[in-house]
Amino acid sequence: MVIESIRKFNHAVPFMPYEIHTVSGETYEVPHPDFVMVAPRGSFVVVFDPNDRKDIPHHISALLIERASLLNGQKRRRTRKRQIAIAPAFAAGILNPSICSLISWTKLAAPAPLTTR
Repeated sequence: MVIESIRKFNHAVPFMPYEIHTVSGETYEVPHPDFVMVAPRGSFVVVFDPNDRKDIPHHISALLIERASLLNGQKRRRTRKRQIAIAPAFAAGILNPSICSLISWTKLAAPAPLTTR
């Protein structure tokens, strides 16, 4: 359901700007979660245009929303790739040992023991 995808976009961490497309061809940009409100029952969506100085809300019926998509073809990032990239950096000696104590190694391969001076 389109309303559920809008709710997921609003609660995504980190937030990624998206746009709402209607069946009439209109698009509404949502640069931040503060610019959109979904009715509790999901019957309509209220969008504020960031470029409108009058702050006139656009009430869109859920039946007229075709889809919601990320703005400018942005792709969602996955945090898992970033976590896995830490292990090779540690093995190559790039990471400082004092920083390594801050990183949780439970999901990564166990690092080689450090020698103390």
